[in-house]
Amino acid sequence: MRDAVHYPVTDSSSEWGDEILALDHLAVEGFQVKSLRAIIDANKGTYEKDWGSLKLLEVALVLTGRTEDQAKDAVGPLRELHALRNPAKAHGDPQGRRLAIASARKSHGTLRSHFKDLSERLAAALNVINATLPK
Repeated sequence: MRDAVHYPVTDSSSEWGDEILALDHLAVEGFQVKSLRAIIDANKGTYEKDWGSLKLLEVALVLTGRTEDQAKDAVGPLRELHALRNPAKAHGDPQGRRLAIASARKSHGTLRSHFKDLSERLAAALNVINATLPK
């Protein structure tokens, strides 16, 4: 799966969207609800049955040694990526896609630079998560 994600070569919104989707598959969808619930249960935590993996991950991080702020900081880039998934690939309204692209270009100059920055923040967050959760 790691081989499926690459930095966009151009500033094409289509290429950027494809790579955002691939990165979301790799980084976010890898957190399984069942496993996260098991960590929470083992640490005597509670959760709602309709919570998704990112909310469960945040709770699991707190129960395994991180503060609430540290857990939110670690999950933040994952949430940002996941929120971009649909607009980046035009699965939502065209206006949402235009806004996501404009925001990425405004804050980073190019879509490639945005992707690089997000990838670096994701890597740092995943290091924190990996160091915290039980193996």
